[in-house]
Amino acid sequence: KVYPLKCYELPEESTRGAKGLALVNLLPVDLKDEVTALLPIAPRVPSHKMPSPVEQLERRPSPPPPLSGEGREGTSSAYVLMATKDAIVKKVSLEEFSSIRRNGVKAIVLRNNDLLISARVASDEDEAILVTQNGQAIRFKVKNLRILSRNSGGVRGIRLISDCVVGMDIIPAEPQAKNRASIKAMRGLFDLPEKSEVYVFTITGNGFGKLTPAKNYPTHNRGGKGVRAHKVNQKTGKIAASMIVSKQGSLVILSAKGNIVCIPMEQVSTQSRNGSGVRLMTLAPDDRVISIAIF
Repeated sequence: KVYPLKCYELPEESTRGAKGLALVNLLPVDLKDEVTALLPIAPRVPSHKMPSPVEQLERRPSPPPPLSGEGREGTSSAYVLMATKDAIVKKVSLEEFSSIRRNGVKAIVLRNNDLLISARVASDEDEAILVTQNGQAIRFKVKNLRILSRNSGGVRGIRLISDCVVGMDIIPAEPQAKNRASIKAMRGLFDLPEKSEVYVFTITGNGFGKLTPAKNYPTHNRGGKGVRAHKVNQKTGKIAASMIVSKQGSLVILSAKGNIVCIPMEQVSTQSRNGSGVRLMTLAPDDRVISIAIF
């Protein structure tokens, strides 16, 4: 399910060690459920004049989408792209999330104990990349995905063999691409600086990370077995997270025990797809990397 939450509704803590507020105090989330993806959409106008997400993108009426969950031609140039642990990907028009009830709406139908692991705003000019726990990755064009309704499943993104997907991100279109400016505004915090080279950042559970130029990843059709993204072994551990980044800004790494390190992106080693990375975070034997962020 998808729930709406305005940033000003989140309590601001004065110290890093504060416990924070349980999400159940902010949203009517089922106690058996858990948050697996966060999708910030940054407005560019004052809140009292703020249009809906679709109006930010294009200020013209669109015909209502068909009720069927089958693939169809859409009128929106922005989509929510979702990926699950079992490599299912789904493309839904952003229009379908323009008005979300406080108690949430269904975003994807999950089967066989599958879990949603990522959600991003994308356009047909963008490309998506999936990264697996065992260090495989596949890059494919967003426009080749069918548009589906909220109340449906998805399609296979990458073929898995005793593996699972741990990351999905968007490789943005070139600056001159159609709708690039609109999509940049919609993507908000996840967008990259202008005129910056795009890299795929991967990090393992034991804290070994690296950058690889996105151009080193060939574009394939979805559903293939992909290519090597990160060499993993017993020392490095398996892939914990991945993200599309530039060398601007800083990297924040969070461990399961609540420890955090912050590293300038320009200090992270650039390696080939077959590299195993360098140690970015020293962890206790019973700790592991669980999340990353860029600011």
